[in-house]
Amino acid sequence: MKYAIKNLVNFIRQDRLIFILTMLCVLISSIVSCFSYELYNNYSQQRLSSYGENTQIDITFNYYDNSDYITKKDLENCLAQFSDGLVENVKSYIVYAIDEDLKLECYFKYDGKEYTFSDEIRNNFISNKIVTVCFTDDQMRNGERVALCWDYIHDGREEYNIFSRMPDESTVIIQGKVYEIIGYQTWCDDNVMIPYSTLDDNTILSKEGLHLSLNKVITRKQYEEIDNIMVENFGDRVNVPDMTIPNGDGELYSVVILISVLISVITMLNFAILYKYILMKRKKSICIYMMCGMNRYKSIQIFLLECMMIVIPAFILGIVSYNYLVSPYMIGHFKYIENDYNFTMYLIELVIYIFVSLIILGILLMNEIVDKTIIDIKREGNI
Repeated sequence: MKYAIKNLVNFIRQDRLIFILTMLCVLISSIVSCFSYELYNNYSQQRLSSYGENTQIDITFNYYDNSDYITKKDLENCLAQFSDGLVENVKSYIVYAIDEDLKLECYFKYDGKEYTFSDEIRNNFISNKIVTVCFTDDQMRNGERVALCWDYIHDGREEYNIFSRMPDESTVIIQGKVYEIIGYQTWCDDNVMIPYSTLDDNTILSKEGLHLSLNKVITRKQYEEIDNIMVENFGDRVNVPDMTIPNGDGELYSVVILISVLISVITMLNFAILYKYILMKRKKSICIYMMCGMNRYKSIQIFLLECMMIVIPAFILGIVSYNYLVSPYMIGHFKYIENDYNFTMYLIELVIYIFVSLIILGILLMNEIVDKTIIDIKREGNI
């Protein structure tokens, strides 16, 4: 340690300009590496937040095995895993089920705890006279057995599947339970709309799958969340359609990040070259060390320690400079760059830089400086 400190002190006194240049190399590497990471993080966040052109998603179910169906309870458990942000963006879910010869249609919202009905869809149905009356949120939450049948009264046809299920004009039998007919719908021929919460848990859902109607166009992050959750729960039993979502200025970001990394590497190499120049001026000192019994590897350790005494303070100074001088300026130009860093990230960058520096300087000392110095000394007849 004392030899390394002594070398560093002599370095500062005798080669002040070179010392300043080596400090600048490390400081610039630190600033550029911080910038590269934040730029990459900004691009990643921008990519996840990029919007597609879709407010509707149709996820179909694949039933390859007659016994491997998706049930109402299966889907309920799956939807409960959606994040709050995704749930907020979902206007309504639509699923279909089959009760023997009767097709059941269910519109609902679900937040993982309770079922409700979208106010916007309810108002749209009523204003466009798609239904004569619509389900209330209380009916959805409480699982009341109410139904909206096809408007067969004004249709004029004499045969409908629902007729065989109607004990009287005001009720219909669905899954062996009596539902009150509270109104009529003109949306789907011969379908019956009921609250999803009233279905039996083991009700098999139709392979038409799950339809999601969204309030806003879907983001890449939300699409990937839907895709991951669906696949994790149902595997190849679901087919989530591909979505066209822009990646933003991906190529531009990649080029800038690559240039930043190259600048960081070049400045690190410049540091090594400058230190090589210092070692060449220290041939006499190295000779004295070895004549006094210091072996080659001990010499390398001393010089590496001296380098670390330059690298660590300079890199930390670069981090501080970036955090207080550069980062505030970058926030105004990059939306997601703020608050990306924390102590752990700074520490990781420092450790990586030290590790890479030790490798580069170690190779330099082993192959270019120490060996050549010993050969030179022998040729000059000093030992």
